[in-house]
Amino acid sequence: MAEDADENLQDDLRAFAAEVETASWNSSKSLKRAFPEARIEGRRALVDLDERHCAVIIVDYERSVTVVEYAGLRAEYQTAAATAAKSGRRK
Repeated sequence: MAEDADENLQDDLRAFAAEVETASWNSSKSLKRAFPEARIEGRRALVDLDERHCAVIIVDYERSVTVVEYAGLRAEYQTAAATAAKSGRRK
């Protein structure tokens, strides 16, 4: 069962990477059309990959450049983000 979940996550990551590689988002609205459930804050967006995993991307809309800042367990990201917020640094 865990192997199936890992395999499904790998499939989700491959599909996500393929979409990011071919994307040319020129605004947060165009990003939101691609990922309606994404939580967008400025140039950073959190995209759910499945019920436990997420990816955080940073988008330079003017240059059509996207960087994957994080991909992994949502709980780990939220913990790191909360720690960074407490220390005054942004994750």
